[in-house]
Formats: sequence, C-alpha cells, structure tokens
Amino acid sequence: MHEKYNLTVEVDADANAEPSAEQVRLFLFDAARELLLNIVKHAKVDRAQVRLRMLGSGEIEVTVTDRGVGFEPARLGVPDSAAGGFGLFGIRERLSFLGGSMQVDASPGQGSRFTLAAPARLASSPGEMAEAANEAQSAAAHQPAASADGVLLEIERKVRVLIADDHPIVRQGLTRLLQEHPELEVVGEAGDGQRAVDLARRLRPDVILMDISLPLVNGLDATRQVVSEHPGIRVIGLSMHEESDMADAMRKAGAVAYMTKGGPTDQLIAAIRGSLTQGGKGVKR
Repeated sequence: MHEKYNLTVEVDADANAEPSAEQVRLFLFDAARELLLNIVKHAKVDRAQVRLRMLGSGEIEVTVTDRGVGFEPARLGVPDSAAGGFGLFGIRERLSFLGGSMQVDASPGQGSRFTLAAPARLASSPGEMAEAANEAQSAAAHQPAASADGVLLEIERKVRVLIADDHPIVRQGLTRLLQEHPELEVVGEAGDGQRAVDLARRLRPDVILMDISLPLVNGLDATRQVVSEHPGIRVIGLSMHEESDMADAMRKAGAVAYMTKGGPTDQLIAAIRGSLTQGGKGVKR
C-alpha cells in the first residue's frame, strides 16, 4: 500500500485471530483491501490502521480506521457518494451472507472506522449450495432465446446475467445487488472460467460479469472463447484492480466494459444495461 498508493498501514493482529474457514479468510483479506483503497480514494490521508482480533463470541473482528475527511454514514450506499459504492455495498452483503455484520462510525471531518465481524468457522458451504441450486433452477427454467438481430434484446424481456467469480460470497453479493433491479435476472453462477464457458453455451445469457482472476481458465481466455462462440453475449470484466493494462487486455479479449469491484453500484448497473447497445465499445471504471 505504501509503495503503490503512498498509504502507510499500521497493523495490529492478534496471533489467535486466524479464521479456520477459507471463505472467511479470503473475504476478510479482500474486504480490508477494499476499505483501504476507499481510504486512498476519499479520506485524503497517508496513514490508516487495521486491527484483527478474536472475539469471545467466536467471531473474527477486523477494524479499519482513518483520521481523514470522514463522511455522513447515512449516505452509505447512496449512488455517487464518496462513502458508497459497489465495494462497501458488497462487503455488507457478503458479511450478511456469512452471518456477520458491519458497523460504520464516521462523521465529516472526524475520519471513519469500519468494524467487520465474521464467524471464524462456517457450519457448511452455503455459497456452493446456493450456486448449485441456482444453476439447476436456471438450467431447467430457461432456454436459449434468440433476439431480433442476435445482439439486442426485446424490450419486454429481462436482461439475463451470468456471474463468474471464484468467491461464492462475491457471487452472492452480486446476485443480491442485481435482484434489486426487476429488469435484470441472474440465470447462473460459475466459480471458474471453464464453468463460465460451459454455462454460456447452455444458458445463453445476455451478459456475463467475468472476474479476470479465475481458476482453471482465467477470465481473459474465458472471455475470448465465449465471444468467439457467441458474439451476441456481452462480457463485462470485473477486477479488484484499476490498472489500465488489465482493462486493455480484457477489451482485446472481447469484453465490452471493464469495471472495478470498488466502483459505484449504479455504474455497474448502467454498464449491464448499456452493454447491449454499445456495439462492443465499453467503458472503464
């Protein structure tokens, strides 16, 4: 963080605060990084603190604090607000899915503190179960539907979206986000690039949200294959990173847009809606 973003991060970690569940461990790492990137973008400070500890309740608590410009917590999640955005919304949704919670303490001019609490252990694999159930339901209920010209949809039909991300909790957060928009419908989920290609053949979605860092087949190669086989499917690249070379590589692979996971939710929704009328020319956020 210091070398790339000029942000010094002070870490205070309890040696016993190690999540036994891999999903929780990966989530907390990604969540802390998203919160630190949010500080880089909006807090106007060069120092932040991260604290990790085990609670008596069996939960892992991560606290990310800064003494920057702060914000009004009531605006959290409001489109285009500095405090809102896809990243923070996703953290809250993914925590809820894991059975955890997020507390926000902030005020203008007084900095901010985000406290995340997640269970150290998971009783089962709810993300994988949800993915399997969703795929089975989608495969049974949806058949490929041709549009007037192979690209544009009929106005009265919902935009059918496939989510490809190797983290079940990320897929769940995206699904919940899209479900808030009645014109969008999640028809399937994929945890790796090969599965994304297979589901694209079977379900013929209108749009695929494609994470770049996928196992088995990475997002770039999966995008090339999908676009080559199904020119009418629009792929929107997703990544934690903002590097322009990743955006360029994703577009060269055939994606119509490239979005960062920390971007505002309204821009992601707009990218999905607009992808079907862009003729292959996307935007980078």
